[in-house]
Amino acid sequence: MVGGGFILDTSVPVYKITDIPFLPGEVFERYPQNINIAYWNFRSFLSKCGDIIEVSNFGRIKINNIIQQQKEIKYGYLFIDLLNNQPYNVYRLVAETWCPCPVEETNRHWHVHHITNNGYDNRPENLIWVNSAEHKIIDPCPAKRINELKASFYKRLDEIINLKSTSMAADLFRDIVLIGNKKDKKKIEQYLSRIPIDITDMKDILWNNIGIKV
Repeated sequence: MVGGGFILDTSVPVYKITDIPFLPGEVFERYPQNINIAYWNFRSFLSKCGDIIEVSNFGRIKINNIIQQQKEIKYGYLFIDLLNNQPYNVYRLVAETWCPCPVEETNRHWHVHHITNNGYDNRPENLIWVNSAEHKIIDPCPAKRINELKASFYKRLDEIINLKSTSMAADLFRDIVLIGNKKDKKKIEQYLSRIPIDITDMKDILWNNIGIKV
């Protein structure tokens, strides 16, 4: 039971909860809009942004006191739309608000790394500032890791299709599209012909990531 009479469904990822203002143990901090550590190509925009942006220790974002819907284009990478549909990565908002940056001004060689490699977990304790050299040491073969994950998804999807579980297949197919690229186009087209699912809400991702026009 959550304060205010809400019942928290723990099966729903925190970033998808937009109808509960506060979760147990959640704290919101005002986004400092420190343009020296923000993405360099957003610094001019952020310096002019008049919205009140707040970031929670659970990785949720408020703009003008409204919990924002978090979207994804790539598997594990969440973003929100700022003013005029300007996208900004959630993990970066969290790090810029909650995680002390080791330098006064960042450049393209400074990254924010997910310690567990789980991009859906944007709590401050899962994020760390690293430079590009450190990032290569921490995560030397991201392509290999992603390809292994993709292979496990394909194997699991084949098993689910054989079980004729359309809902489970649809969820996993969506993850495959998010983790895929244009090299996967032929394989994903084959799955589209095998799985009777509604892909209307995936049309932009299918086009941007895979090159499949719906």
